[in-house]
Amino acid sequence: GFGIDKEIQPMIEQIENLPEEDELTLADKTAVTQARKEYNDLTDAQKKAVTNYSKLKELEYRLAELESDSEKSSL
Repeated sequence: GFGIDKEIQPMIEQIENLPEEDELTLADKTAVTQARKEYNDLTDAQKKAVTNYSKLKELEYRLAELESDSEKSSL
């Protein structure tokens, strides 16, 4: 394959291995944050090739909701 593939495939697999949105817990925050960090290190061309990026965005949004909920419940 192309040179950028060896960067992209692990990124796609990393996102793929994250829990589904409805199974996500605050315990998964580190994994999601790590995936985001590595995604941000990719070039723009590589980012476009990450086919499941929307899943990462959904998980980040869900994490924010979970954090908001946990702050409310601890009041």
